Amino acid sequence: MTIAQAAQRVKVFIQCLGIVLHPQSRIAQMVTVMEGGGVVPFGDKTFPAALEGLRDIRILDFVITQVSGAIPADVLRKKLRRVVKDSLRPQDNLTESPGRDIQCELYVAAVATKAGLKPSFDEPDVCCELDGEPLGIAVKRVKNHERFERHFRKAVRQIEASGVRGVIAMDMSLAFNRTNRPLNTPAGVEEMQLAHQRARKLFVDKHHGRMKEWINGREVLGLVIIDSILRLHPQDGWSLDLFHYNVPLDLHNQRRYREFDRFRQAFKNGYATPAIERR
Repeated sequence: MTIAQAAQRVKVFIQCLGIVLHPQSRIAQMVTVMEGGGVVPFGDKTFPAALEGLRDIRILDFVITQVSGAIPADVLRKKLRRVVKDSLRPQDNLTESPGRDIQCELYVAAVATKAGLKPSFDEPDVCCELDGEPLGIAVKRVKNHERFERHFRKAVRQIEASGVRGVIAMDMSLAFNRTNRPLNTPAGVEEMQLAHQRARKLFVDKHHGRMKEWINGREVLGLVIIDSILRLHPQDGWSLDLFHYNVPLDLHNQRRYREFDRFRQAFKNGYATPAIERR
């Protein structure tokens, strides 16, 4: 499906839910550019909409494809009304970003739907079914390394309050790239995957011991780091790389480790793009 077709589908789906797209909203600006093919020269006033549309339109199209019919329309309407908010560029919303926060929840639910995990929007954020038992996913967007611990601890509390064992899913795209600067590289997909894996391993190794302390015996099985990267390839042009990095959080408790491994194996079947595996 072309980006123009994806933009058209996103617009029609949102409007069919009775949501009005204000012309100056970030989604409307992206849709307008993408419906024209999305080819905009660098420096053009619509270039930010074209660039960010590569990420948000593709993600929303994936969401719509997966959850339409699986999640009740009234629930999607409530979520998508919030999604259309936020500034055009994510780096302009480094404190409050309700639109992209909900978009991240929808993405996790879409992956879970594709993976056959029967998600619903319930505490902690997304509730799934794994091996016939409930499993919660606490979803966070971390936009600053300094707030990683705060978001992690909050996710742990949410999982504990939900009363089910759970996993933390964190979109850390802006934490790793605060200015949201696109990459300019001729690297292929496999090379990008390996580079991403090395970089995230350094981050996880630095915090792994402390994460176990923050969990403090609670039923938190692991962490999934989500990272979306916009990049320019000299021959192939602009593209979106969407990576996932899986982190088991209790290597010594065999029951928890096996449960997270079963979740990891199932969840990766729902990824929109090839996953990055930790172990």
